[in-house]
Amino acid sequence: MRRRTSKITNPMIPIGPVPFVGRQPELAELKQHLAIVSLVSLHGALGSGKTRLVGELAPGLGAPCTVIECHPGDRASALRSRAERALRCVPGTLAQTLSQQSRVLVIDDIQHLRTDEATSLLAPLLLGPTALGRIVVVGRDPLAAAVGSAIAEVELHGLDGEAAAQLWGHFEDTYGEAQGFDAALARTRGVPLALRREYARARFGAGAWDVTTLEPAARAAIEALAILRAAVAPAAVAALAPGVDIEAALTGLIARQLVDSIGDGRVVLHEVVRVDVLGHMAIEDRHRLSSAAAQLVASTAAASTGPRLAWQAGDDGAFGAMDQITRVREVVWHWLASGNRDAAADALLADRELAARSGGAGEFESLLDALGDPPRRRADSRSELATAERPPLDPERARMLAALRVEIAVRGGRYTEAFERASAAPGAVSPLLHAELTLASGDAAAARRALTGLVGTADPSDRVRAVAMLAELELLAGKPEAAAA
Repeated sequence: MRRRTSKITNPMIPIGPVPFVGRQPELAELKQHLAIVSLVSLHGALGSGKTRLVGELAPGLGAPCTVIECHPGDRASALRSRAERALRCVPGTLAQTLSQQSRVLVIDDIQHLRTDEATSLLAPLLLGPTALGRIVVVGRDPLAAAVGSAIAEVELHGLDGEAAAQLWGHFEDTYGEAQGFDAALARTRGVPLALRREYARARFGAGAWDVTTLEPAARAAIEALAILRAAVAPAAVAALAPGVDIEAALTGLIARQLVDSIGDGRVVLHEVVRVDVLGHMAIEDRHRLSSAAAQLVASTAAASTGPRLAWQAGDDGAFGAMDQITRVREVVWHWLASGNRDAAADALLADRELAARSGGAGEFESLLDALGDPPRRRADSRSELATAERPPLDPERARMLAALRVEIAVRGGRYTEAFERASAAPGAVSPLLHAELTLASGDAAAARRALTGLVGTADPSDRVRAVAMLAELELLAGKPEAAAA
């Protein structure tokens, strides 16, 4: 099969994103489903172009399109909070908002949610036939098993020969001629990411995707990107790789198809590449860079009192656009990845009031899960949170985190859960709150005993509250005289 070819262009030219080719049938199928059902699952193998297809779908839908990402360790409540924050709707009204507003919510990388969590998230969003909103979930596997037959499935396969040739031709026009297209197409079955890897190997040698053989500058840049895990401006990479010619390093990495250029000045790694890079990094290096990433992201907050690290490197716009809750999530996640659980806990507790804001509770609960104390064990070296040991948090931090969990549960009206968590963490909440939770759980006798003991407390506000609750108990028991006394 013949294609256009050209000589290598100037290696320092600005490089745009990989062109979108050969997906018109899948785009048409997605649009047809969205016109009929409220929930569509787009699934396919790693590197098949699912996220890119959704990005191309959005402009032609005729309705606002909002994309949220699912991360490893997320739970349904975090995704729900993220969606409510992105759509600017009142907590608990996601389904109602989508049923009444003509817009499309895209949930990318849904495979990071366990099946039961996916069911918890999506089942309430199976909107009726008159709903105006639509939902597209993007992942590696079909989701019909999680939510039933009410979901439409679209599977994404590799590119056909003509589209694959067009993509290969673009690479040759931009980065130089490479032989072996027909063999590459046969090996990859047209999967775009695999085709890009085969082009890089044909153009730059068999070790083009071998991270261990990269030049020091290129390796420093790609390791910084792997740690940052988000689409960022080159300045953010420079902040984590001081002294490196970031422009030259990124240009070379983009030519090798290891780094993706988004087209708005930001760059990012595909998940496959990112996991490979992390797997070849020493745990000590990952901890060092994750610690630097936590400080970098924290420094972009408007109220930051320290040096603005990304700003000093040239620009912090990619991080500066984060909302407060997203920034806290990323800072805590990077501290956890660095192995510094104390710093992660401190970062979460410092902004604990954000848990009460719209879309904050679910995010904070996922972070509290990550900060929990699992059995001590050696993590998989390829895991993003790999560390030799996870020492327990000090008692005071653990108490404050337990108190935050109870606070979030109370605010969400989950009183039984709040009572169970307060009982499992003695000292996490005040005796008065524990008595209130005991009463809310239905154990009036235990609540009466606890409140009676608090009537003589030195704190006047606690004493008055205890007396008022005891009076309420007497009224509920049909004893108005005792309540008045």
